[in-house]
Amino acid sequence: MMRWLVCLVWLFATPTYGQNASLIFTDEDAKALKTEMLAKADKDVRVFFAENFGRNIENPIALIGTSDPSLLNEHLFKALKEMGRRQRPSPVDVGKLCYEKLIGAAANRPYTVMCWLRPKAYDRRWLASIEQRLPPILAHEFTHQLQYHLANDAPP
Repeated sequence: MMRWLVCLVWLFATPTYGQNASLIFTDEDAKALKTEMLAKADKDVRVFFAENFGRNIENPIALIGTSDPSLLNEHLFKALKEMGRRQRPSPVDVGKLCYEKLIGAAANRPYTVMCWLRPKAYDRRWLASIEQRLPPILAHEFTHQLQYHLANDAPP
């Protein structure tokens, strides 16, 4: 309960600089922890781009994060459907994205997908190790989203 209270205070008490948060989709296993981690990385990256470059994205972006590659395309399908966007003509290549790196990521309009190796336990130790790596990777993917935004490349 206390974690949710802290999360809510953090989400509403920190400056937003006009940016919208991503719509987050993740697995049911440790969903609260993964959602909190992805939301924090998303917000940190958006604040960084707003403060340092004066740039933000108004369009909604789906941020899909998973440690189960078999669910990545299912989450993406759900996200695009919920956003009223057309589905991908082919699934994301999870073999290439999820098994070759500690954290794999890819961006396309209007989504960013991320996957990481399944830990033995979703605990604070795991969170501390992945929280360090996640923002720089997400910042790279956010740059692609910003390119789509600046080019007015909005998907149907």
